[in-house]
Amino acid sequence: MRWLSLPYSPLWCGTSITPRHTLVNYAQRSKNMKVRLKRWASIMNKLNNGVSHRKGEFVAGIQWGSVADWVSGIGSLSAAVVALYVALSARRIRLQGYCGERIIVGPGQPKVDVFSVSVTNVSQRPTVITNIGFTFGIWRWKKHGIITFMQDQYGHGIPKALSDGETGNWNVPLGEDKKWLVDMAEQFSVSRFAVFTWRVQVHTSNGGTTTLRPEKNIRQSLLACAQKSGKG
Repeated sequence: MRWLSLPYSPLWCGTSITPRHTLVNYAQRSKNMKVRLKRWASIMNKLNNGVSHRKGEFVAGIQWGSVADWVSGIGSLSAAVVALYVALSARRIRLQGYCGERIIVGPGQPKVDVFSVSVTNVSQRPTVITNIGFTFGIWRWKKHGIITFMQDQYGHGIPKALSDGETGNWNVPLGEDKKWLVDMAEQFSVSRFAVFTWRVQVHTSNGGTTTLRPEKNIRQSLLACAQKSGKG
């Protein structure tokens, strides 16, 4: 861009003047760029052809007989792993159950509110229930307790042998005004968080432990007793 001064005029005007040698430089640069692009395109085509050729050689060089042997070996290993898993599962003791508030009724007898624990042996091996306890809290703030069950008209005692498919039932009468829950709330300083983390644990003679979460009805009853005891 050059600024020219017009004779006998106080005004300035701008005009664009492109020298001839500049146009020649632009044409030469454009030509050089085209040559470079053609070279890069030729190099890339050679590389692609070489890679494709190597892939073909690699696929052709695979020993498909060896691959079949490997697949057969993997299948045999998988079958052995599955058989081992089935054998270990058959030896494992598995219990399913519940714990909550129940009402026992009978002919000519008043209804009785109980805290009920029931588990069924769903494994293929017999076991013995050696202990039933409970916990409040988590980690190092966890509190442990043991429930004593005596065989009576309400349920089985401890220990209790369970064969495969057999069910055991244990019940603790809650007493008038649910005195059993009130005593538990006072002795363990039960709070809302403690009720949330309340768990019942069933221990077996095989060294296993089955953890049950109490049902909502008994958790609400325990929380009500804890709040009542705290106000008292």
